[in-house]
This record gives sequence, structure tokens and C-alpha cells, in this order.
Amino acid sequence: MPGRLSVGRPDALGTGVPPVVEEQAVAKSARIARTVAVRVRRVTLARYQRLGDRPFADPGSQERGSAGGREGAPVSVTEIPELRIDLAPAAEAVARGGRRLADLLSGATEPERAVKGLEWTLGELAAHMAARTARFAAYLDGSATPQGEIADIGAENQADLRERRETPFADQVAELRSNVEAFVGTTRGRLGSDPFPWYSGITLDVATGSGLLLGELVVHGFDAARTMDAAWPIAAEDARTILRAAAALAPWYVDPERTKGDRTTYRVSVRGGPAFRIRMRDGAASVEPSDGPADCTIRADPVMLLLLLYGRIGRTQAALRGKLVATGRRPWRALRFERSFLPP
Repeated sequence: MPGRLSVGRPDALGTGVPPVVEEQAVAKSARIARTVAVRVRRVTLARYQRLGDRPFADPGSQERGSAGGREGAPVSVTEIPELRIDLAPAAEAVARGGRRLADLLSGATEPERAVKGLEWTLGELAAHMAARTARFAAYLDGSATPQGEIADIGAENQADLRERRETPFADQVAELRSNVEAFVGTTRGRLGSDPFPWYSGITLDVATGSGLLLGELVVHGFDAARTMDAAWPIAAEDARTILRAAAALAPWYVDPERTKGDRTTYRVSVRGGPAFRIRMRDGAASVEPSDGPADCTIRADPVMLLLLLYGRIGRTQAALRGKLVATGRRPWRALRFERSFLPP
């Protein structure tokens, strides 16, 4: 597999390249396209250089605008078998991820240390995870339901941090551990297809909800580990589970402003699975089976794609390691892929 994106395309320049690229220049001359991209990069670098700028987010199989789908419409991926998640191994991965993250944070000696790539401290990260795991557990056992829209999740997170400002760090970590155990315990006896409520009136299934929680644990574990200079290996199968869950919600997380006028069809092929297509249609998106035409095919290692789409690594880093390759009629469209979605 090549060690970078298609030769001569501006993809190799990295995340600093803005999504709008002179496609005629690309087709005409790789040298001219590179010059144009670098010039624009100098002007807009401040906007795109930060980690976490525009991650992928959580996906779905029916066409929607960003968070404006039909109220209560269930997300179903039964027509895309590769996106189905087996509940038992997903719940086991959640249990393992919760223990790993709690154990890691228990060893933190400086809760006030800034988390690399985020605007939080380790203490705030622990508070966020205690709050989010509590919400997931309550959504699953029916003691609470999500309030508001998908676009409001960020504000909800900030409110959680304010409410927990005086809670000791050790108590946050203990609650995180307890909440994950409660969530996993409640999955026992459930079917993966049982309903799981989500924001914007969306109804997921329990297996997909487990995949989303696994994403919280794995990605924020990555954040904490690199801040603490600790190892945080991510299992490829865990990454695949998270990507499947993400693929179930993509239509609700599409950024309508950035995708206005965009009619690109992407095929995403993850090494070892899954494979699927995302069809952008002027501010809306649908997730479809992988068979069929595509403008741009993105082939990627599951762990690298996970970290890229969550904004934890740059495209150049993934490409130079041979973990990300774009092909097809319009491979340069890979530049705008992860920027087409709201943060998870």
C-alpha cells in the first residue's frame, strides 16, 4: 500500500489545506495545485492546525440534514450488514475500556495538567467522562432521556464541567468506573436491536449506543495517555466497532454549511472491515452499502482512521505511515471528508 495519498494531489500537504481547492488546477498540473494549496494554507493555517478541528462523528443509513431528521426516526443499518455491531463483544470492550481509563486516571498526580490537543485539564476530562458515562447508563436503564439537539451536546458538556467543579478528582474517577459497570450490567439480557434513545429525537439501538460509549472511552483514554506519557494501545477490533457506530449517525452530524453544494460520494474501506459509502447531497448525507460508484475511495487502517476522524492525528501523519490512501476519479476530495461533519 502506498505510503501517502495519491501522488501529485494536494492531500499530501496535510490537514492545513482548506477544503476548497482549485480542482481545475489539480487536474491540470500537480505542481500548480501544490503551489495554490500552500499559498492558501499560509492564510488559513490558524483555523485548521488545531487538533480536533473537524472530526468525523457518529453516522446513519437514511438521508438526513445535520441534526434535523424526523423526530424519533430509528437508525437502522440492517441493509448494510457490515455496519452491524454484536452487543456482547461491544459491551465487553466497554467494560475493558472503562477499567483501563479509570486505572490510568487513578495514576494521575497532576489533575490540573492541560490535556494535549484539548482545552481541558485532566481533572476536567475525568469530570466529563464521569458525566457522560452517567448519562449513557441512565439512557440505557430508562431513568433519563437525552434532552435537546445533537448540536447542543457541547454546551451540555460544559454545563457538566461547571456542576462538577468542586467534586474531588478521585471521586470523578470512581464514578466513571461505577457508571461503566452499571452500563455493562444493564446490557446483560438486552438484545443489540433494543432501542437506545439519543439526541434530536433519534432512536438508536443498544449495540450502536455501546459503540458510541466505547468511542468516548477509547478516544479520551488516548487524550489522557499522551498527556501523561503513558501507553494506550487501541485494539483494531475496538476501532472497527467505534467506526461502525459512527457510521450509523453520520447523516445527523453532517455540517450543512461546509457541505452546501457538495455532491461527492465517498467509499470508506476500513482494513478488516467495515466498508460503506457516504453520499453527500447539498448539505445532507446518506450511508449506503459499499457496492456502487464513488468519486473518492478512502482506504484506511481502523485505528488511524478513528484517530483522524476524531481529530487526534493529522492526515499527513496517517498517510506517511501508509495507513491512509485515497483513490478514485476524484481522490483529492478526501481533503474535505472529515471536515464535512460536526464534532462528535
